[in-house]
Amino acid sequence: MDDDRIVLGDITFTSHEITRTYLTFMIQSPYAVILHDRDGFRYVNPAGLRLFGVPDLSDIRSRVLTEFICEEKREAVATLLATSSSQTRSPIEARLFNTLEQKVDVEIMATSIVVGGQEVLQVTLRDVSSRNLIEEIRRRQQEWKTIRNFIGHLADKTLNPLTTIEGFLTLLKEGSDEVNIDVLLNEAKSIQQVWSQIIDITQNTDSMGVVKDGFLTQVDSTQE
Repeated sequence: MDDDRIVLGDITFTSHEITRTYLTFMIQSPYAVILHDRDGFRYVNPAGLRLFGVPDLSDIRSRVLTEFICEEKREAVATLLATSSSQTRSPIEARLFNTLEQKVDVEIMATSIVVGGQEVLQVTLRDVSSRNLIEEIRRRQQEWKTIRNFIGHLADKTLNPLTTIEGFLTLLKEGSDEVNIDVLLNEAKSIQQVWSQIIDITQNTDSMGVVKDGFLTQVDSTQE
């Protein structure tokens, strides 16, 4: 680098277009920082090279960022890149597949900068795989808690009535005249009611069952 020109990958900046402090930030950032135009990658910092699984810019120079994005998020990322110069857009999350076929969850931010009168996108990709893994573990722990509560509820609402029914049937077998048929019917109905609730919940794909105040309650899962 000389006093007037600063070269990053395929892009040459003048000292008026980028400060050395900003240059240092781009190079040393722990996040992947790339400079990208409509033809593809023009600069990738060291963290970016590691993210994409390549030793050098030349390995991905002719490719574009969206090629590495999972199909379901590709259009959203393309929209982010296309509109970053005209309006402020929130970061989006997507799954990236690098050249080593590794899957990485990233948060993508993009902004437009001008170099030599030409617009270039500065894209920052932050690896959020660890954060997402922690969130997934917490979600599964919550699911397991719900399952445990459900099993406890099911046991309470079915085993107790079954114990009563078993007791009366034993008395009936022994020839006792103390069997209360109404009690047997009520206990059987309580078991039927619990299973009817379970069937209703499992047949409704937009709802889930939670145990609240000792009762199985149906809630709208789309509001979670």
